[in-house]
Amino acid sequence: MGWSVSSTLFISGIMSRRTSFGAAAPGISTAPTTRSAYFNTSRIVQALEASVTTVTVSGAVNKPGRITFERPTTVLQAIMEAGGPSQFGTLKRVRLMRIVNGVQKSQVMDLHDFSKEMKPFYVRDQDTIYVSQSTF
Repeated sequence: MGWSVSSTLFISGIMSRRTSFGAAAPGISTAPTTRSAYFNTSRIVQALEASVTTVTVSGAVNKPGRITFERPTTVLQAIMEAGGPSQFGTLKRVRLMRIVNGVQKSQVMDLHDFSKEMKPFYVRDQDTIYVSQSTF
C-alpha cells in the first residue's frame, strides 16, 4: 500500500519527497503497514542523535535533576517530567536560564494559568529551569 497523497518528510534539514506511488529518495524505505520512514545513511543517523536535549530542572520540584529529551519539549513539560512543582513550588515564577552567544540570559515566566492561551516555549540543550517557592 503506497501513500495516498503526496507528502514531504523533513528531518534535520534533509528533505525527502514521496509520491502517491510510495517512491522515495535513495536510502529511505517505508514499512507499508506503519508508514514509518527508516533511514540507513550514517549522515541522517548522526543528525538524529544530535537532537537529544538535556536540561536541568531545579528548585521547588519533586524530582530535581538533569533530564534528557529526544523530542521537542516545552518548559512546562520539562517541569512535569521533574515531578511537577512540589507542595511549596509555584509555576507563577519559573526562571529559565540559557547561554546565548556565550552570555547567560535569564527569563522569568508565569506558567500557572492554564486557561490562558500562550505560545509554547521550548527548551534547548543545556538550559536550566528553576521553579521558585511560593511566598505563602
